[in-house]
Amino acid sequence: EISGHNWPSAPIVETDKVWGAIPDMPAEANSPPDGAVAANSTIVDNSFMPNAQQKPPWGLDRIDQRKGMDESYSPRTAYKDGEGVHVFVADTGIMTEHTDFGGRAIPTLEVLSFTSPRVCNRNDVNCARDMGGHGTHTAGIIAGTQYGVAKKAVVHAVKVLSDSGVGSFSWFIGALDWVLQATQDANMKPAVFSASLGARAVIASVKVAIDKAVAGGVTVVVAAGNEGSTDCPDACKHSPAFVGSAITVAATANTDTRSWYSNEGECVDIFAPGTYIESAQHDSNTGSRHMSGTSMACPHVAGMAALLLGEDTSRGPDDVLQIMMERGTIGKLSDVKDAPNALVYAGPDDSPPPMTQPSPSPTPPPASPPPVVYMCSFEQRRAFDGPCFMWSNIGRGDKFNWRRGTNRRNHLPGTGPNKAFHGKSYLYIKARQRNLKLGDYAIIRSQKLTVGPEGSLTFNYNMHGRDMGRLLVRVNGKNVFVKNGNKGSPWRLATIDLGGYSGQAIRIMIIARRGKGVLSDIAIDSVVLRDTVVG
Repeated sequence: EISGHNWPSAPIVETDKVWGAIPDMPAEANSPPDGAVAANSTIVDNSFMPNAQQKPPWGLDRIDQRKGMDESYSPRTAYKDGEGVHVFVADTGIMTEHTDFGGRAIPTLEVLSFTSPRVCNRNDVNCARDMGGHGTHTAGIIAGTQYGVAKKAVVHAVKVLSDSGVGSFSWFIGALDWVLQATQDANMKPAVFSASLGARAVIASVKVAIDKAVAGGVTVVVAAGNEGSTDCPDACKHSPAFVGSAITVAATANTDTRSWYSNEGECVDIFAPGTYIESAQHDSNTGSRHMSGTSMACPHVAGMAALLLGEDTSRGPDDVLQIMMERGTIGKLSDVKDAPNALVYAGPDDSPPPMTQPSPSPTPPPASPPPVVYMCSFEQRRAFDGPCFMWSNIGRGDKFNWRRGTNRRNHLPGTGPNKAFHGKSYLYIKARQRNLKLGDYAIIRSQKLTVGPEGSLTFNYNMHGRDMGRLLVRVNGKNVFVKNGNKGSPWRLATIDLGGYSGQAIRIMIIARRGKGVLSDIAIDSVVLRDTVVG
């Protein structure tokens, strides 16, 4: 039991749990050596990017491209390489003298017992030192000069795991509480907390600690876990992966498929490269090694969080997740199960124009028309007019209607979004209405749609509230999307492949069910139908 524990985020008494670094996993058989280009890659001329890193590890190469790899890494300049951002790496420590950190790795904290944390002298390289390799590797992916996403961010060694990679969740809580207090100092902001560790358990006090840190302005990024091929692949059954206020990261291979070992499920927020990733090694100040796991995916996203904070230091954790999802690469991954089909993206907004004007060429034959795209953001005063004409609030048997919302004032404190995901308006259900009870539902229904081979439905949803109910999507009466319970305050992404209905006529229903109390408002925004036609 935790007893006599005065760290502020541990009011819950429960059995302590041993957990550890998420172990290195065998790579997929087709994982390439770094610098090699996978068979599904698109080679792009990168000569117009003079500051691009050439032949980077494949994970960096992948996240600055919408499709494939081009043997370079060049995040957008507005990110400032994460300069001024502090990333606290909760792991086995860091070999801070490694040359890849360029002096930006700092011994910061050790929590390896049930007593108070040990604060490091920043010049004491033996404090929070990595003797196992896991922490140095993850820190290198975050901020290494050669291996890192955010090459000017500062990484702090926070040793919460022993040299063998084992620790107690109470050590993690103590470290996170300390980081929250430390980051109240303006010189330690903005802050990211990266945790490539976990256990098969839902630990309430871990959620309390993370929720408090996020509310205090610390962006928390965690690994989804490596039990994707076991009897417990659901990230929602693992800590800290289950915590809604954290950004939970699953892993991909170089083929843009979910890595065979990666956990999945609705608690996953985003994917990142995790298989056969090269980064810094702990037993030499110049060495490197390859490792695989969601432990390697997590720091790619922690580095991305640092880039977003480098672009705008005033952003909070909810902003970081929302913008990361807005800018992510959507719909390119396979075998994502119930997780969103979203890959982290650090590249430019658009490819720059070619350096020279191409020579005139004969007029090509007419191209096939692009797939039809309908986007509905509910911006009209009458929500189902204009671009939303294919949707109707007439739901056949529902108990109440969806409403158009614009801001926080549409909701009670503790439920609903703070603002629209796109534009100024969104659609929501109001749980606080006379005579509504648990399970009552509201439906929006599409007109008859004919689906093409690339048909899909994507939308953003918000399920914030302790009394939260359920959100469903049905196609011709069959459930194709189901989410239950409180998902925290950020907007999240739903991606539904309709290609299996190609050539068929379908109707879609989006159904929101009220939860057990008034704090169960559900909202949707940016509903996009691709390669479908009305009628």
